[in-house]
Amino acid sequence: MPVLGDPGRSPASRKKVIVAIARQLAVDLWRLFTGQTTADKLGLSYLPVAP
Repeated sequence: MPVLGDPGRSPASRKKVIVAIARQLAVDLWRLFTGQTTADKLGLSYLPVAP
């Protein structure tokens, strides 16, 4: 059940979900930029650049 789009949820629940997503993004970016993981392992893919 989506928490962000559910109008019946409390604002506190919505804020907790936003903070959890932001934290996970920050951790994944830190791991990527420090060389602890690769973009492929995170499920990211680079789009080819057209010449």
